[in-house]
Amino acid sequence: MLYLYINIINFINISIFMAKRDQITKKGPITGNTRSHALNHSRRRWNLNLQTVTIKKGNRKVKVKVSARTLKTLKKNNKI
Repeated sequence: MLYLYINIINFINISIFMAKRDQITKKGPITGNTRSHALNHSRRRWNLNLQTVTIKKGNRKVKVKVSARTLKTLKKNNKI
């Protein structure tokens, strides 16, 4: 997973925004069931905590939507 952050420049070039998806790691929402005490179930989905971040690429700035976990890793590796 760390190689994705090293090669972040390659992923910034993607201009198509995919809904509810991290643009760097490509992670999306997960689905499952919500269960009550009576064991009723219905389908639901857990969305990512997406944040809009500005990343410097050479002399220009690019806005990217990333998850909070990815943002934490980018800050740790001084990519932001």
